[in-house]
Amino acid sequence: MNAQLHLSPSYDLDSVFCEEDENGCATNTSNVVILNKAIKDLAGGRSALFDPGLAGVPRLYEDEPLVSWLLRASGLVEDQVMIDAIAVAVSTGNTVRNVLIDSGRISHCDMKAAYNAEALVQEGVLYRGFAVLALRHACAGFVEFSHALTVLGLAPQMPFASNKLGLLLNKIGCVSPEHIETARREALSRGITLGWSLVKRNAIEPQLLKVILEGLIAVERGKISEDALVSAAILAVCSAESENFSPEARLVADLDLATTDRALENLLLASGVVAIDDMLFCMEVALVDHKSLESVLESFRIVERNIFEGAVRLAAMLAASEITPRQCTILLERLRTSGEPLSQLLNDMTRDHQALSPDSINTGSINSVQGNLAIAGS
Repeated sequence: MNAQLHLSPSYDLDSVFCEEDENGCATNTSNVVILNKAIKDLAGGRSALFDPGLAGVPRLYEDEPLVSWLLRASGLVEDQVMIDAIAVAVSTGNTVRNVLIDSGRISHCDMKAAYNAEALVQEGVLYRGFAVLALRHACAGFVEFSHALTVLGLAPQMPFASNKLGLLLNKIGCVSPEHIETARREALSRGITLGWSLVKRNAIEPQLLKVILEGLIAVERGKISEDALVSAAILAVCSAESENFSPEARLVADLDLATTDRALENLLLASGVVAIDDMLFCMEVALVDHKSLESVLESFRIVERNIFEGAVRLAAMLAASEITPRQCTILLERLRTSGEPLSQLLNDMTRDHQALSPDSINTGSINSVQGNLAIAGS
């Protein structure tokens, strides 16, 4: 929101927030035209710094500024209010920041917290999804953003001292030693994960890193040896191009990576409940802190409580072959959309002796989820 314009004193800031259509919904169709022309100037080049879809909140427009998305994702500013505020800023000669503050839509303190959150995300120190959690906490509790980070255990102060992943990647040879060392220094100095630094630098594909982390988890669980993981990974990376088979798919096919944590991970990823960058972060934290992925996901509160508890139960049933992938995905989707408790959904399924009817569910979404679970080998 870099547009530095001048406020028109004759403009009524409240009027743009009071327009309603016949259904009582705020509307201003001319804003769309204004935004399409002006949004790139307002974004100031920040659009490349984030992908809101990863946290489940889409962009209003292609080049929406990061701070705008943070305000919306945290619930501090509604979508229509943000659209109107940008339109007012463009048409009256004001900044979006001032429009929101002068119209009483946000306080100075909350706006300051949003900019602090934006700065940390821009620097690569904090995940945008976690920034939203801290922003909500800071504004609801009237505390500094840095304090909210500390309370939630998200403060970027504790380095990830373990170098298991770096040593393994060096043995496999899929990332250059130079990239590993650079990412390692960044991880230690900024308190971020080695994996995220590598992904951010395009040194490794997120899906390959995911399966390698799954391999390390399987090693810790005693399902495979580290030597077996290294050998299989080297073969998978070297043969990927010639066999037209992705290295991560080859690894999944060649190794026994099945764990309850992996079933939970793949279910949450395939159903779109958790984004892959957030999942990679939590997987590495779990490895470093010698915790289960379930406990790390729960502590970060990324997933709504009832959805998370349902996913944990479904993942355990899936890992124990007590439920099919199709039944699992349908149940999770119904849990998310119906509001019914999982116990009731399971009782219904047992009573009918078949999977829940997908008639009321988006079939395309279910097919996509099932395909992802099948590829993941759950």
